[in-house]
Formats: sequence, C-alpha cells, structure tokens
Amino acid sequence: MNRVVYIISLLLLCNICAAQIKGLKPKRSAKDSIATGTLRAVVVGVSDYQNDQIPDLQYAHIDAEIFAEYLLSSKSGITNPEHLKLLTNEHATAGNFIAALYWLIEESNPGDEAIIYFSGHGDVESNLLSQPGFLLCWDSPHKVYMSGGTFGLTYLKEIVATLSALKETKVTVITDACRSGALAGEENEGSQTTASYLSQQFANEAKIMSCQPNEFALESAEWGNGRGIFSYYLVKGLKGLADADDDGTINLKEIQRYLEDNVSAAAAPHNQNPMTVGDRLTTVALTDRKVEPKSTLDDNTNMIIASTRNNESSAYQDTVIQKLIHAFNLAINQKILLYPTNKSAWHILEQLKEYEEFDSNIGLYQRNLAAALQDEAQQSINKYLEANSQELMRRWQFDDGYTDYPEYLRKAMQLLGEDHFYYNELKARAYYYEGLKLRLKGEQNYDTLMIIKSMAYQDSCLQIDSLAAFAFNEKAYASFVCKDYDNAEKYYNSTLAITPKWTLAWSNLCDLYNTTNQFEKAIAIGKKAIEIDANNSLAHYNLSDAYENNGDDSLQLVHLNKAYESDSNFTLVLNKFAYLAYQKEDYITSEKYWNKSFSLDSSDVLVNNNLGHLYLTTNRLEKSKFHFENIRKYRPNALEAYQGMIEYYYYSGDVENAEIELLSYVNNFPKDGFAYYLLASIYASKNENSRSLTYMQEAFKAGFDQLELLNDDPNMKELILSEEYILLSQRYFKE
Repeated sequence: MNRVVYIISLLLLCNICAAQIKGLKPKRSAKDSIATGTLRAVVVGVSDYQNDQIPDLQYAHIDAEIFAEYLLSSKSGITNPEHLKLLTNEHATAGNFIAALYWLIEESNPGDEAIIYFSGHGDVESNLLSQPGFLLCWDSPHKVYMSGGTFGLTYLKEIVATLSALKETKVTVITDACRSGALAGEENEGSQTTASYLSQQFANEAKIMSCQPNEFALESAEWGNGRGIFSYYLVKGLKGLADADDDGTINLKEIQRYLEDNVSAAAAPHNQNPMTVGDRLTTVALTDRKVEPKSTLDDNTNMIIASTRNNESSAYQDTVIQKLIHAFNLAINQKILLYPTNKSAWHILEQLKEYEEFDSNIGLYQRNLAAALQDEAQQSINKYLEANSQELMRRWQFDDGYTDYPEYLRKAMQLLGEDHFYYNELKARAYYYEGLKLRLKGEQNYDTLMIIKSMAYQDSCLQIDSLAAFAFNEKAYASFVCKDYDNAEKYYNSTLAITPKWTLAWSNLCDLYNTTNQFEKAIAIGKKAIEIDANNSLAHYNLSDAYENNGDDSLQLVHLNKAYESDSNFTLVLNKFAYLAYQKEDYITSEKYWNKSFSLDSSDVLVNNNLGHLYLTTNRLEKSKFHFENIRKYRPNALEAYQGMIEYYYYSGDVENAEIELLSYVNNFPKDGFAYYLLASIYASKNENSRSLTYMQEAFKAGFDQLELLNDDPNMKELILSEEYILLSQRYFKE
C-alpha cells in the first residue's frame, strides 16, 4: 500500500495545533515514496462567495489557478489536462466539488497519485463535538453549514481513507483555509476547531500547515501581483527553489525549511510561521534543477484555465453523439434538468447511453447531472435559510419547484448509486423535501392529518442525519400549524442547539411566542434574531408584531419600517402597512400597499382577499368580485375563495348565488358555524323555517354562539320566537 502524503497549507484555517503522528511506521527512503502511476488532481479556489454575508477573499481563486498551472507544467505533475479538475468561484459549488472528488476515487488505481487542493474559507457552525468543521464552497449558506453548500471534514477524512486504503493511491491534500473573516464560528473559535480536526491524521500522511496556533495567514497584492503568501511560496518551493541539496527531489523537510525562511520573513511584522507534520523524507515534488525565481516562476494562468475547464471530448467521430453532448451541456447551463422531459439533460443522457462509443464517459456525465440536480435544490435551501422573502412566498404559494425538488434529489441518488459517500446525505434531504411538500399540500387543503403525516418524513431525515437543522425546523413549524405549541417550541430549541446563528429559526420562535401570548419572550427572541442579522426583514417583522402585542406602538413602527427598508417587496410587510391604514379608514394608503403586493404576486391569497374586502367596504363591487375570483383561479378550494364570493353575493343582494356558494362551502368546511348560520338566515328569509332550523342546529353544533348577531338579524325575527327554535337553543345554551 502506498503512503498518503497529506499537505495542509491552512492559509485560511488558522490557529492550528500540530497533531502528533500515532502508530509505528516503517522507514522509507525518499525514492520509495515517489508515486509511479498516473497523477490526478481536484483543485478548488473560492474568493467570491455567493452569499454576501460571507466575507469574500481576494486571491484564493488565483492561488488555485496558479497551483493548477504548476501541476500542468511540473516534471512530476499532470501530463494530460483531462486528469485535472479546476473549480473556481461560481463553478466551485458543493455539488461540483463532490462530483470531482468521486471522479478522483473512481479513476484512481494502485500506484497512482491524487491531489486535493482547496483554497477558501473553513469554519464550524457551533461548538458541538459532532461538527468537526466545513470547507465552505461557493454556494455555502451564511452560518447554517449543516444545510449544505459546504463540504464536511468527516467526508474529507473518508475520501482520504478510501483513496489510501482501498485504492492504494498516494494522496496529497492542500487546504488553503486560514485568512481572517467574520464567520459563524467566530465566537466558538471556528477556524481553530476546523484546523485542529484537519491536523489530525486521516491516514498515513504528511502535512504542511501555513501557520502556528493563534496566527492568521496573509494575502496581498504584494506577492505575485495578488496571492496568498503561503501558496505563493509553496508553488515557488515545489517548482525547485526548495531543493536545497540540488538532487532533483524536494522532500517534506526541504519544503518546510524553505517556507520557514521565506514566509515568516515576508509576513513580518505579522506572525506567520509554517509547520509540518509527518515523515520528513516524504517526496513532495521532482525538479530538473534548481530554477531561477524570475525566469520560470511567472504566474500566468490564462492558457491553463481554458484547458482545464474544458471537459468536452473531441474524440467522437459520430456527429450525433457530438450534438447530444452539446445539447446535454446546454440543458445543464439552462437548468433544464428533468423538465420539460424531451429537452431535459436527463432525457439526453438516456439517449447518449444507447451509444457504445459513449460508455467510457457515462460516469462523468452522470456525475455532472447529479451535481446540477443537487445544486438546484441547494439554492432553494439557501434562500430559505436566509428567510429570503421571495423564497418564503414561493413556499406559501406552493410553487411547482417544491414538487420537483424531491425528485431532483432522488434522481441524483440514482445517478450516483448507493455506494457513493454522499448518497445518504442526499437521501436525508429528499426525505426533508417530501415532508415539506406534504405539509404545504396539507396547509393548502386545510388537512391537519396530512400535516401531521408530513413529520414522519422529517423523522426519516433525522434518522440519517441527526444534525439536519432544517428538518427540526420543519417539524417545529408543522407542529406550530397544528397548534401543538409545546412540541413546536421543543423542536425550535433543537434547531437552535445545532444552528445557533440561524436567524430564521430565531424569528420562527419569536412568532411562536407571539402566537402563545408570551410577548416578553417574543421580544427577547426577536432581538436575538436581529442581533445575528440586522437586515433580515422577517426578523424585524416578527419583532414588530411582538412590540405591537406588548402595547408598544412606537417600537412596532420602528421595526416595521426596518423590515420595509430591508426588503420593500416583502408582501407580509406591505400587508401590515396596508392593514394599519385600513384600520384608520385610510383606504387610499391601504389600497396602494395592497396593490403593490398584488403587482409582485397576483396569485397571493392574502393580498387578493384583502383587496376584495377593501373594495366591498368602499362599494366597488366589481373590483371586489375580480379579486375573490382570482383566489378561486389559483386556489379553487381555498377557504378565502368561498368566503370572499359568499360575501360578495351577500353584499350585492344576490341571495341565490350566495346560497349556492354557502352550500358548497359547508360541504368542504363542515366545521364553520357562521356559514351554517348564514344558510339558516337565507332560508328564514324565504320562510323555509324547517331548513332554517336544520342549519341553525348545525351552526350550534359547530360552535356558533353569536346570539346577539342572530337576534338582530331581520331574517330571523320570526323564527327565533318559534317554539322549535326555543327548544333548539335551550339544548345548547342555559339562558
């Protein structure tokens, strides 16, 4: 079995304590440690993160590109560009990183060499022992790392062990992850925790780290027109400048001495002292000779980037295959992954599988599609984690995407296979989305049993991934909808134990305390939410509600205005402004805000319902009818659709249609006592007293107790004096 060389240049993961190598190792010469097979590499660099709240880096992607250039130009490097996967910035999604690592496992053979290079942020989410840390990919969420878009270090350990033990491949891992930045784990020494885990031995490896404990690694335009200092000197050293004895090989001892001499001096007065752990005779590079720094160490990467990002194969003679490959890549870029079926990447891949000539590349294209499917679902998760108002509205309106996401993840699982190291992670998320889909459907249909059933999917998710915070949050919200407030509170607290910096979970808990009239708690929790994210519109909105419920109108308006400043298109906030104006009979202002909401989403039930009632109040009946019919257009079985049309017909004097709507309504919502009362009133007006009494009995059964309203109803004056009504009412009321 070949040895594992594990080089960690923690340029972004700081404060690292060197872990001692455990166990006995046989002595080997430098020559013995040289891999004789094929070299492959996965090189990742992220400077420009998708999430604006993750501090961007300046040169991490350039460090990755220049390391890729070194690999393609080195004597001991990569001779075939197809053996190098370079992923930078928006290409460095978690899905693409996972796909590339699995490519490395599948392609590696005994005697081969594998290099994994990561330059970007590393962090932990909380101080739980079960969270050793994460490498933050381009699509990482802010602070809620367990929810994806990241690469857990437990998976990295598994990758290294698989390559070393099962594939007998020499492995070099370089992680550039120790520049400073305000990340989720800042309070829990996140970089130090992640770095400490990385410094543990995953296999029989050697490591190079960029700095000592309590140090940060630097990046600046001063080195190589913009580089990280450690990576800058690491590449120079590997190219030949570290070859102290000029024997054509560079071992761990030589690269350490070179880095100590150059990095520490260049970083002064800042402290940055590289360190190594492992067999000091391990060969890390071969050179022709000791090179001159200005002649062959230029940092020009443009040609290399173009070649390493080209995964197309021009070897196919069959023009049909070439066209299908082009169509597949176009579908991936346009995110036509499963639908429409005849144009989807999935459909095109199925066609490609029919060609025997394509057999050798099936694995590559399956991984690419699986990555795209994962990434698309991850984008939805990320937006939800941020309480993005548009994503929240998509959920509330049960957007078609939420039907598709479970299938996306199941298809990704199918493409990767059960043996894939990420299979169970995808399975857990598929359960989550299945449960979410069922809960949303249950809310639409006012089906509490369906919502309760949805939680079983979250339990299945948590059986696979006990730290799936989004599953706990979903169980909490489902419990909240079912008015099981004790369990809702328990599950929200479980969520926050895993993800203490998740603003949405704090905001949801604030809403729970608002609903259960615990206003002081709601205010305290709401303050915590905006302390974590001062620009979160939902957090300000829920805190505004807490102050309103607690009788503090001034602070209510302060936070409502901040919610609007954070997101002027958030319909909840617009509706609140409209409702406050409506209460003051300022119908012009309320109409303005509700119409703005309508322009953002004409299918929104709440907005249409509010506009319908506003126009009823201001006697604009046709406009009122338009909005109530609009609810029925998008949500034909919605309670608001029935109620709105009933009120419209009732106000306009169309008793016949009001009766038809009411009969249909009580058939779908048999527990609404007020609806039965309205039917009783209509039949009383027609002198159909027997039917009227029948519906009054149903009204009382369903809990109708507005006797003052009933007694003032002119339609009911004669009926309520009848002996039959008096006997009926005495069965339900003492007086």
